Amino acid sequence: MKALIILLMSISVVAAPVQVKTVYGFPSFKKGELNGVALNSRGEIVMSHQLKKVVSMNETYIWDICTDGQNFFVAAGEKGKIYRYKSGLGEAKLLTHFDEGTVYAICLYRGKLYAGLSPSGKIYEVDPETGKTTEKLNLKKSKYIWRMVSHGGNLYVATGLPGRVLKLDRNFLVTVLAKDVDTHVESLLVTDNRIVAGTSPSGYLLEIHPDKKPFLLTDTPFSEVKDIVEVDGVLYAACFNGKLKKPAPPKIKPAQEVKNIPTLKGGIVTVDSRNVPETRVEFSTMAPFSFAQQGKRILVGTGHSGKLLSIDTGQRHEFTISGEVDCGQIIRFVRGNGSILLTTANPGEIYRIEKDFALSGTYTAVPFDAGKPTHWGAFYFDSTAPRGSRIEFRVRAGNSASPDATWSNWQKISNGQTPRLPATTLIQWQARLISQDPGITATMTGAHFYYREINLAPVLASVSTLPPGIFAGKTAVKIPGTFIPAPAEAAMGKLVPPTGMKIGFRSGMQTVRVHATDPNKDKLRYTFSLESRNGRKLALKRDSDIALYSVDTHRIPEGRYRFLVTVSDSRENYPDAGTDSGTGRWFTVDHTAPGISVQTNTGGKLAFTVRDSLSVVAKVEISTDGGENWQEVWPDDGISDSGNESYHGDIAGFKDVIIRAFDDHGNSSTVLGKGGI
Repeated sequence: MKALIILLMSISVVAAPVQVKTVYGFPSFKKGELNGVALNSRGEIVMSHQLKKVVSMNETYIWDICTDGQNFFVAAGEKGKIYRYKSGLGEAKLLTHFDEGTVYAICLYRGKLYAGLSPSGKIYEVDPETGKTTEKLNLKKSKYIWRMVSHGGNLYVATGLPGRVLKLDRNFLVTVLAKDVDTHVESLLVTDNRIVAGTSPSGYLLEIHPDKKPFLLTDTPFSEVKDIVEVDGVLYAACFNGKLKKPAPPKIKPAQEVKNIPTLKGGIVTVDSRNVPETRVEFSTMAPFSFAQQGKRILVGTGHSGKLLSIDTGQRHEFTISGEVDCGQIIRFVRGNGSILLTTANPGEIYRIEKDFALSGTYTAVPFDAGKPTHWGAFYFDSTAPRGSRIEFRVRAGNSASPDATWSNWQKISNGQTPRLPATTLIQWQARLISQDPGITATMTGAHFYYREINLAPVLASVSTLPPGIFAGKTAVKIPGTFIPAPAEAAMGKLVPPTGMKIGFRSGMQTVRVHATDPNKDKLRYTFSLESRNGRKLALKRDSDIALYSVDTHRIPEGRYRFLVTVSDSRENYPDAGTDSGTGRWFTVDHTAPGISVQTNTGGKLAFTVRDSLSVVAKVEISTDGGENWQEVWPDDGISDSGNESYHGDIAGFKDVIIRAFDDHGNSSTVLGKGGI
């Protein structure tokens, strides 16, 4: 019994290998969903500040937001809508709207609300209580207004078509600080010491000087500069929607494979106090849209499933995914009532970043697709949990591309436990971090789990019985001069022999060809047998790895037979092997040559009949020179299509004639008849 157990273990290890899925590090974890937890660039999942939704707008997009401390004014939607939201009072109320355009920029300036309308290029004053609008300025030379910044008693405006930077004083007198710098100026930073603008589609970062031409700080490798912030004299630019500007690759030979370089969706570019630019971070899946300074860190709102990043402005510029919202993009940040709020798009919502860490949060991994129905094994999680904290783990499984009602319920498991799940194609796991103290956090750094694909049985697509006489073998040949019936000749021309084998022809041989597939790509083996008309079975060959088999029927009684074929993947798939079976068409085993009956030769005319009890008469030849040369003759009805055919021939002038007949199995007989002399 012990030997048997060892044998079975060895078979299972070799034939049914267990696979391991490993999830470690930032690149793997960043694909998952963060809710109340953060993922730092070291690949650690820890507790984070909670993102609390404060209001949902009935709009797809929020373009801009500003606040007077109590009221938040929100530009949203395509019809120039401006909403007012009073902190803690529920829904946002529509304050005003403009039918002729969209409000991309709003600003509080000298206690009043101003809105920039595009594509009319007009600036309106909006009463913050009644929503009454008054046109204050028509820019005329610019169609789009992208940003408005109030600073030092002036209002600064960034425009598009063309890209300009304007300064408006309290009387709305316009000073053009920069003109025609690009198609659009999308971002604007104004401090006591400098004015910096970001453009599109060239992706310029420009320093604007009131008394001289703009200074190009850097031509970023991206097409849009969406936002700018300055920390300790270093400028940070959120760049989006561009490609790295690299020289064209050298020409290569057509046979060489060229790997496509993925387009960068965005990046963060810095310019230090010496005006030295550097691309600090490049994203292939994230698109930075907005910035907010938080001490020595910068918050970054992205367009990658609404993820919120936090960048350390220290020497290494490490960044953390601090969380995410249920939206497509984080568009703007605003400070109000001592908190930082963020606005989103798709849909338009407002969230508040809570001051304290959440007491619980979850990391939900993306579903893992094994590709085929799978048995799920034990799950192991690398984590630490200081006193006062813990981590709980859950898993669920299903077959649809995204988790839905057809998936199993979440099942709580302990570290190292095998879940009780059905065999499915996909599985998903979740870690929930829990803390009793906002200052304490558990840490998770990795996960791995085991699985083995369910074996799917092979599919026997066809069992093809070839015309009689064809066979395959290492030494198979076609003997010159051998009569090969037309069906066999045609089939041999199309048949590709297995590696190391040849195709030949010999009377009495019968061959079957099998076509089978296996969903798991397992190596298949074939078992062949024969079944007679009376139901008796004759085993031929077991566990052949060749899907072609030839049998010499001379050892088998004449009659009607068919091939029985079973295909199996059992050796590769212990203990859940699969098989499929099928049958070929009925065929005839015929070893008897056709009979030739010669009638009396009269007046140089030869008449004879050829009969075969099992097969069709395939070919008849005569020779009048003792078998040196042969001439094919045709039956009286012109078609050799039965086992009984009549023939007439003119052999006047010849003393003797030899008649040779073949059936469609290659059996032949020969007789001597008298000539016409």
